[in-house]
Amino acid sequence: MKQANRWIIFFCTLALAATHAKAEDLKAYYEKQKAEIAPTFTPPKLGSEVSVTLAAGQTRKGILMKLNTEELELITDTGTMVAYKRTALHESSRADFFAEDYAHAMALEKTREYKQELHLSGIAEEQANTHDGRISVTLKSEKSVDKESEEEEKENENSGVTTTTTTTTRSQTEVDHLKITVANNTTHPDSYTLEYYFFGETVSKSNRDRDEEDENEGKISIVDGGTRRVTVDARKRLVEEVSSKPFVVEKITVETERSNSDYTSDPRVTEKGTESAGWLVLLKYGGDILDKKASSNKFLEDEWMNNLRLP
Repeated sequence: MKQANRWIIFFCTLALAATHAKAEDLKAYYEKQKAEIAPTFTPPKLGSEVSVTLAAGQTRKGILMKLNTEELELITDTGTMVAYKRTALHESSRADFFAEDYAHAMALEKTREYKQELHLSGIAEEQANTHDGRISVTLKSEKSVDKESEEEEKENENSGVTTTTTTTTRSQTEVDHLKITVANNTTHPDSYTLEYYFFGETVSKSNRDRDEEDENEGKISIVDGGTRRVTVDARKRLVEEVSSKPFVVEKITVETERSNSDYTSDPRVTEKGTESAGWLVLLKYGGDILDKKASSNKFLEDEWMNNLRLP
């Protein structure tokens, strides 16, 4: 509890110090402006007709007969000479007749503007340190199949029996295309990093020889991916497209027939390759993940998120 109180006192002291520093900065700015403005003051000419406003708000008119740093004198329509102390006038009137008050009023206005600029600058700086991006992802898979067959005949010289072996290779290819929409929800342009991964599942099967099967059969791993730097205007969206390398699975079927016989062997079938298993897209700012989307929630789990490595 005591430690917590010490931290509270520490942060309050910092806040007060920052407030004091800001006040000192404004005071210095005011004094500088006042010193620069005072020499530019031009008072009304003696003998000119003027109007003054008293501190209570009443207005008086007359001809200016005398003016010094502390008072002025007017002659009214009735010919009466009236003296007005500087402190008896409203501040708006004082600024019309006295250099000190003119410089104060003008410097105060400039200091208000300067304070507003500092405020807006602080807001802009705070917003510049705010990063709020979101993504949406759609998938389009492009699939194709190629098939070719080869026949080989061999004749047994002794029996005259001809053995025909037909090998059929069926190649299935898939390329995944991701359309990624990046939305910038902040009021300033921002740059992000897109990090994307494509997952593949190992295929290694045989209906005959177990030795030909791969122990990695069915294993899912990262087989492709990359990063892309994107810049999005304030409150705007940007579309990026990325594609995987081809996923290819070959299925080979071997059939054997013998002439002059009803014998036909059971086809020998093997499958090898990698098929598409899903994708994951991250939107990052620096090392922070702002948003993430995946083809399956399992890729968003720690098991995958903690072991992401670009191939």
